[in-house]
Amino acid sequence: MAEAEQAPPDRGRGNGSQGPTLRRWWALVAAIGAAGLVLRVAYVLLVARNIELGADATWYLLVAGSIREGLGFVDPETLFTTGETVATANFPPLYPAFLAAVQAVFGTSETVSQLAGAFVGTSTVVLTALLARRLAGDRAGLIAAALVAV
Repeated sequence: MAEAEQAPPDRGRGNGSQGPTLRRWWALVAAIGAAGLVLRVAYVLLVARNIELGADATWYLLVAGSIREGLGFVDPETLFTTGETVATANFPPLYPAFLAAVQAVFGTSETVSQLAGAFVGTSTVVLTALLARRLAGDRAGLIAAALVAV
């Protein structure tokens, strides 16, 4: 094979001598993600229940409630102090909208919203693994996933 036609170096992706096969790599990422989810759920159920919500978490829950009730993306402080619905752009809208949908289906408790956050947080394990794998290879992806899982 001519030098110009040679395949690019593997960088540790899928080559048995340099790292796990792709199927094995995905299985390991899935296992790490599952472990991360278990840790997050355990934290919500055993620790977070005893901790008062911070300002940001409270804001997200209140805005999710206003979205769920059909008031839209409004400032919760203004809503509760004056009764007026004033649009807000303090935070990005996707997470409160997600929480509103979760609350509409599963209930409005803080624990339900925190568990929803645990599932979203678990997706960061997989996304981080993919990014690290792309940048530095299989092992880096697995190490990054494990760090994010914890």
